[in-house]
Amino acid sequence: MPKLFVRLFFTSLSRKPLALRTFNENMGNSRINTEGDFRYTQGLKDRSADIHPLTFEKIMTENAPAARPAARTHFGGFRSGGDSSVGSGSSLGDGSSSVSSEVGDGMSSPNGFRRYRLASTSTLKDDTSSKVDPSVRARLAEQIGGEMTFAPVGDYNLAAAQLAGKKSEAVDPNLYAFNGAKPEAGKFDPKKSVADLLNDATLQGRFRVADQQANPNDATRIADKLGPNEKPSIKVVYQDHSDNNPNKPQPDFIVKKDGTIQVVNNPERNPDKEIVVQVERAKGETDAPPAAQQKATDELVDYLAQRLADKYPYPQSTTPDGQVTKNVPIEDKQNLVSDNVEKKFGNGAKPEVPSLPQAPEVPQQVRDTSDAMNRTAGSGGSRNFGRDGVDQSFPQRDVPQALNESNGVAGVKDAVASVMRAKNDEVRTRSDGRKQVGRYGMGSGHFGGWLGDILGIDLGDPPDMAKLAELLKKHPELRQKLAAAMKKAQQGGQDGKGTKLPEGFADKFQVGEDGNFKDQKFVDGFLNFGDKLSGTKGDISSAEVNQFMPKELQDVIATDRVENYARQMGVQDPNKMNAQEAGKVGVAMYLGRVPTEQEMADPTYQKYAQDFGNMYQMSRARQSGLGDINVSDANGKLLALSNGLVGQQLWAQGKYRNVVQGGNLGCAAAVTEVLQKAGFSYASSAGVGNLTDQLKQRGWTQLPVSQAQPGDVVYGWRGNLHAGGGSGHIGIVGENGSVYHNSSRKTTWSHDNLNSVFTRRFGGNTYVLRPPANNRAA
Repeated sequence: MPKLFVRLFFTSLSRKPLALRTFNENMGNSRINTEGDFRYTQGLKDRSADIHPLTFEKIMTENAPAARPAARTHFGGFRSGGDSSVGSGSSLGDGSSSVSSEVGDGMSSPNGFRRYRLASTSTLKDDTSSKVDPSVRARLAEQIGGEMTFAPVGDYNLAAAQLAGKKSEAVDPNLYAFNGAKPEAGKFDPKKSVADLLNDATLQGRFRVADQQANPNDATRIADKLGPNEKPSIKVVYQDHSDNNPNKPQPDFIVKKDGTIQVVNNPERNPDKEIVVQVERAKGETDAPPAAQQKATDELVDYLAQRLADKYPYPQSTTPDGQVTKNVPIEDKQNLVSDNVEKKFGNGAKPEVPSLPQAPEVPQQVRDTSDAMNRTAGSGGSRNFGRDGVDQSFPQRDVPQALNESNGVAGVKDAVASVMRAKNDEVRTRSDGRKQVGRYGMGSGHFGGWLGDILGIDLGDPPDMAKLAELLKKHPELRQKLAAAMKKAQQGGQDGKGTKLPEGFADKFQVGEDGNFKDQKFVDGFLNFGDKLSGTKGDISSAEVNQFMPKELQDVIATDRVENYARQMGVQDPNKMNAQEAGKVGVAMYLGRVPTEQEMADPTYQKYAQDFGNMYQMSRARQSGLGDINVSDANGKLLALSNGLVGQQLWAQGKYRNVVQGGNLGCAAAVTEVLQKAGFSYASSAGVGNLTDQLKQRGWTQLPVSQAQPGDVVYGWRGNLHAGGGSGHIGIVGENGSVYHNSSRKTTWSHDNLNSVFTRRFGGNTYVLRPPANNRAA
């Protein structure tokens, strides 16, 4: 049979030697026979390639641990000229053909001129040819996930001969084996400066100066310059593909997809308030980083955090095992850094505010959903979430949504349930000792706050049930008030459209002719149950939860507390909460009270609020349809569409073409067309006021024009916004202080200066609307 070339591609490699027997166990249908020849049948019909056993053992003993299909190992056999692939039909052959036509049999030795055929004879034929093109070498290296190295096989002589069942074997001193494994990488030694690492020979090619260096005179760099007595933080972000977004973080380091790291700015020479680690990604990509990139990101952040901890006086904390660590701030909203690295420097380990209970652990399924939503931002693309998977993130609700319960409140309650993952009669203990019961994690704060509001008294935090019991004994009017409130709740509230308490529950609080409770024993047990929620008065059983806080009462209290907390935070209409507001309400639902600004500044609570806000948005999107849910980089999509539509008469393409005076008043009609093309089917109006109202009702956030970002909707007005007749104007914010809008003079979609078109004309009556982070294209 003809002699064949065998190319082996590895994306996850190890240098640990592995015995032949173990390798065969890992290989499935591919085997090394007793003569040391490599034979594979996966996808082929009894074809085999005989390879010099020493050459083969050099490659395989170094890389066998990665040679599982799950590790995406690729095998392709090539004829002596490299012109056709024997293994092209193999299920393991994806990604190999693109390189074969470029590399063929031209893989060179270290001198760049010698190449070898892997043959069954002990004498290898070698040819002389020109050096392989560096770009081809780079593409091949990228596919195999490692550097192309060629090492002498002599060291493997004895082991290979023994494995092949031979006592000795002559070794060609010029014999080299192609090895896809990376050499042992150098370490990011925190005792070495960034400049030292750039000169470290063991890191060359892996840690280097970027092709395009930062300009220290750039305005953004100057604004971020570290001031006296300031301590820097680390910010890790995915590459932002929003075109010319002025708010993009300026990277100090770029982690490439192959795991190499480029230094754009040395923060030890030009210190910034934020050391930005940018993780490279392709436009439209929303997945987690590949293994090599993840590993490099973790190593870099660990190195930087340790350098900062050694230099600056950050606050200290003690880990559960008694180790003292400095809390280096690491902002990682897209979860690009492994948890063990962040926790090593105090992030996510416990709150900075000593009195705070530790934020709850977010279930992995919820966290994955939240991470995917975060990673969509700035990607210039979108991501679909299958409806079944989304539904599984939200535990089934046993008490139906009441008629008077808004979708906003229901969204918060669903988000609480997605994080708690608890049954209706389940009891948990918070890190500060307080109890949480049921689907929504009802605790002493919820229980006492709800009762206190009903009776018009402040029971404190934690609520003092002994005080309430004493007040109820002394004041008959309080007993009457509690009885009336329970009876009303059993009937579904004031309008009868709320959740109704189970039959007979309210009767236990009714007052007899003597002015006392008819069932004083039950009331005492009810108050004692509230006492136990504080965590200091004994355990709570599932039976007690069902008796004193049945699932219907849990739902009533949860609705009341969500609305109450939202109002305390300044949310005028809980049904129109945005993700940030919902996230803060989520923290309040965990604590059983509204958090302070100091508490919301804690990194662990900020992360929890962000995950919670994402699940709230997912719940709201889930409410609006039955199909899959699409999360898109809405700003990027709107910006790209706006740019591509310049010159068109957008106002003439929709249903409002006959009511906008030939395009003279076509700004809202034109923006409607852009929004509809982007998937916002609910946006439709020829009037600026009506169109902006529609967006606000769907959760778009209004911000001052000074905070405008490309892709935001911008609008301004004089007099009455809803008057029409040219009193207002609307468009899409563009790049570098520009705007896309319908020009009344040209009657076409135009690209002009934002300040000239809006700010100078409308002054303080100019705002932008930013789309929600997730939007389902209807």
